[in-house]
Amino acid sequence: DIRLREIELAECDDAGVAVRDSNGITLESGTIARASTGVRLERVTGCEVSGLVLTELKEAGILLTQSLRSGIRGNTIQAPGEAGLRLAESSENAVTDNDIHGGTLAGIDLNAGDDNLVTENVIRDAAIGIRLNEADSALVLRNTIAGQDVGLALIGSVGCRILQNRVAGGSVGISVASSVGAIVLHNSAQSRSVAGLALLGDTREATVRRNDVMVVSACDVGST
Repeated sequence: DIRLREIELAECDDAGVAVRDSNGITLESGTIARASTGVRLERVTGCEVSGLVLTELKEAGILLTQSLRSGIRGNTIQAPGEAGLRLAESSENAVTDNDIHGGTLAGIDLNAGDDNLVTENVIRDAAIGIRLNEADSALVLRNTIAGQDVGLALIGSVGCRILQNRVAGGSVGISVASSVGAIVLHNSAQSRSVAGLALLGDTREATVRRNDVMVVSACDVGST
């Protein structure tokens, strides 16, 4: 196993740190600024990224691609380009206790992976706080989310659990679209215009209970 600590990098044309086809790499503590991507992990297993401060990035703070059973924990990501954290075709990973400010696409973006855990993160001022696209069997638990457009968006996914999150979105707090078997329980969801919680498209077999839902700019206040 390889452990890198107290990383200090700036002005990188590509990724600040790039790891490919490796197992058991640990990156912990330090600062990466003004890079295309702060940390890029591709085809890795059992890696850990923790305690980094990532700022002024063109694309993503941390990008995990085609990877398994890795942890992204306790990082601070400020002013990312498209996404603070992006997981693409990656499964059984844990994204926990990260503080993310910004993201033109999403604070946390999960795309085409299974069984990922996203918990105890704080996300502010991203277009979408957390976005799950074809990300099956994910558990999204106890996050605090403020999205400029949508707080939490679930799209085309199967068997995801959205539990105990505090969500605020510009137009929609929580959106579930074209998904099957979603469980949405015990969330606080708030919107400034359209809906606190919206079920859209071909969504079916969903369990939606005991959520506190509010639209601030209208008289539509209630629970589901």
